Amino acid sequence: MKYMKIKPYLFSNLFLYELKSLLYNPSTYLFQFIFITGINIFIFLVSDFFNSDYASPRLLLIIFPWICLLLVPALTMRIWGISVNNNEFELIRSFPVSDWHIIFSKFFSIFTILVLSLLLLFPFIITIYYLGNPDDGIIITTFISCILIIFFYISLSLFLSSLVPDPVGSFTISLMVSFFLVLFGWNSFHKFLDNFFPILVIDTFKIFSPITWTDFLITGRINFQSIYYFIVFPLLFILFTKFSLDLKYYNSLKLLKKNLIYLSIIFLGSIFLFIKIKSLNYSIDL
Repeated sequence: MKYMKIKPYLFSNLFLYELKSLLYNPSTYLFQFIFITGINIFIFLVSDFFNSDYASPRLLLIIFPWICLLLVPALTMRIWGISVNNNEFELIRSFPVSDWHIIFSKFFSIFTILVLSLLLLFPFIITIYYLGNPDDGIIITTFISCILIIFFYISLSLFLSSLVPDPVGSFTISLMVSFFLVLFGWNSFHKFLDNFFPILVIDTFKIFSPITWTDFLITGRINFQSIYYFIVFPLLFILFTKFSLDLKYYNSLKLLKKNLIYLSIIFLGSIFLFIKIKSLNYSIDL
């Protein structure tokens, strides 16, 4: 297939098509209901927010990654499998659009649905301002963190979904990988790992968890390492998705040898740079 420029009107048409397919799907509203209900049950019932005497959005960021690791795989599990099995993907490839049009249209359609779902939580923020005087910087960084978590999970799930054509298998592998990434950032899990692994291994697990970097943002500061993590790694997952789809289409690794070399260099360079900048302490206070 020829490489072509990403033309805005082609992307917008595909994006609207994917967005409409989600909006016309009843399961999308079911997932949104579970998303909003689950977060509100945790905040107001499980955590007993009204008796905590602590007007802060921190509770939202505690439960948000756990809700997303269920919701995002559910939304992406059929995104590639069905289209590949019924030749829809080959049909779209016959149109004058690139794989990037297809990937980004699917990505941003799901991203739009989840961000809209996040905005439906505005009554919680109103409640916080009504009960206390919260730090505006923490409010802003909390929602930035939630959006970055959505960005991260969608890119990861799109990639893992491209590896497994079966929707159930796609959901399972996305759920398990997301679960362990969240678990690696949990302090209680670190104490458990102390019995089996050295500190260096545990710290390595920790820096690749999204929870580690959202813990920085919840303090009302935007640091360079967190932004790097939530921007570069999702872009890597999108590159992996492109390679995975090419591999399915050409069904030959030899034809993609050059692409594999480039992708490996980009991946190793990104990891190396990430490790190098981990020690930087530059941040912006809001």
